[in-house]
Amino acid sequence: MDEKFTWTVDVEADWGGRVNEYKGIEEGLPKIIQAFKRESTRVLFFISTEITKDYPGLIEGLRSLGHKVGSHGHFHTKFKESFRRQADKDLSLQYVGKEAYYRAPKFSHITEDIYSNPKGHVGLLKHMWLKTRIPPDPIFYLHPFDIVGGDNPPNLFCRLWYSRPEKALLLLKYLLQKYPGSQRL
Repeated sequence: MDEKFTWTVDVEADWGGRVNEYKGIEEGLPKIIQAFKRESTRVLFFISTEITKDYPGLIEGLRSLGHKVGSHGHFHTKFKESFRRQADKDLSLQYVGKEAYYRAPKFSHITEDIYSNPKGHVGLLKHMWLKTRIPPDPIFYLHPFDIVGGDNPPNLFCRLWYSRPEKALLLLKYLLQKYPGSQRL
């Protein structure tokens, strides 16, 4: 597992996993996949595996397109207790494979794996809103919901953070051209 991916996608329920709705997966994910295909960019998708009950072909579908699949936990939850964190990780790895990359929700469990540590990572919306610096060898991350938005935000933060989905999609396309990464389809 020594591959270095410039682009990663955390696939989870809408509003950052705060609700059990899937507009991001149904509308955003196809747009994201198309953008990556257009630039021939191979991506590492971190799947919150509880969604596979509603999307049973998702993991194999992404792999069939040439992408890599990792674990984003089973329940998109930030566990405080290490035994719960480990149980959630172990459960999710049963879906994606024991040797898969793992990134806990909200980077809540940091390991030696470069994808579990936020250092060097650039969030699409964080960069869009806060103009964060892009390091020389970045790892970008985004969520399908980032580029579709929604009508019923669960709180004011979500109302503001996810309010510019069209701009987020344009930024994704721009950054993909500028930073296509070394992993190619």
